[in-house]
Amino acid sequence: MMDLTKNEPKIYPFNEGEEYWTVYKGRLHISVWDDESEVLHDEDPDKEYYTYEEADEMARLNGIPLRPHSYE
Repeated sequence: MMDLTKNEPKIYPFNEGEEYWTVYKGRLHISVWDDESEVLHDEDPDKEYYTYEEADEMARLNGIPLRPHSYE
């Protein structure tokens, strides 16, 4: 049987350069989507990712102010 899925493009939750948030050891962490993010996502496709708005809401509900990340 021929595997047709090899030619299908992979779909990722974010595009290159977009900021996203994850929860690791109970803390919110910000990252920027890149090639390494795709590798990590392929290794754990069930990992949850959040936009700034979603991370901000989670933090607010837990009484933690979330400050936007600055690259300066």
